[in-house]
Amino acid sequence: MTASLASIAVVDHGTGNLRSVLKAFETLGSSPSLATRPEEVGDADALVFPGQGCFPDCMQRLRETGFADLLREWIKADKP
Repeated sequence: MTASLASIAVVDHGTGNLRSVLKAFETLGSSPSLATRPEEVGDADALVFPGQGCFPDCMQRLRETGFADLLREWIKADKP
């Protein structure tokens, strides 16, 4: 795992397959954190927003939880 991705936060927005995503990162030797609220992202180097389709439901949950605002800030800061 590269130093730039040493700290990964997987976002639980209620519509993704978290178990598979977390397991994949663990298999690669990473220890991702699970963020259920934007405050839990902390100093992560990268965010992962898992999903399996159903984009409208996902966006609704991101707005409801405050992750949509966090994602906009993250993109503006050019973070992975």
